[in-house]
Amino acid sequence: MHSSILVTPKRKPIKTYSVKNNFGLNQQEFEDYVEKTKKGDESFFVLLSQVHFGPCIAFLQAKFKITYGTAYDVCMDTMLKFRTKILKDKIKYGNLNYLYTRMASNIYLDSKKHKNRLEDAMSYFTSDDEYKKNEDDFLDVLDIAMERLDEENRTLLKAIYFEENDLHKMAETRNISYPTLRKRKQRMLEKLKSIFKEQLLKTNYRF
Repeated sequence: MHSSILVTPKRKPIKTYSVKNNFGLNQQEFEDYVEKTKKGDESFFVLLSQVHFGPCIAFLQAKFKITYGTAYDVCMDTMLKFRTKILKDKIKYGNLNYLYTRMASNIYLDSKKHKNRLEDAMSYFTSDDEYKKNEDDFLDVLDIAMERLDEENRTLLKAIYFEENDLHKMAETRNISYPTLRKRKQRMLEKLKSIFKEQLLKTNYRF
């Protein structure tokens, strides 16, 4: 007789998560909150603001050297994005604290990039010695100037500067050469700058 050896298949270890890293919730509690959120109950976000806003704000302030107010605003924006993802079932239990803080960091970096782009635009359209810069007024006048462009050029400028599309890829999509598109972009900017200055004179804006 041959002896047989019973081989027991190895089981994968069950992954466990710390409630400490998940806003103090276990997985079932989190899933219950998700269902409540889908029904219009916002109690999950009251809890989130109580247990994680403080640590997230402190992290953003320390990492990016920003004010409390700026960090708070970023956390609020993150909450809105977090809620949207929950409603679309894109948030999974595991390490919610880290996920939320990472999202907040990305939102801040994106806003900073937008801010830098806005400052670059303001420098292009206005002269430091001529205007005292004011972001809200600048955007008002720029919006009016943009509306005076024809739809094709307006759409193209928005794609380049507001949607941050790559100029090389846009040229390929439109089946034109990169130099041609780059020259067209520059002509549009010069035209927009002329309209912008004209609008300033009409409205007496001083930045």
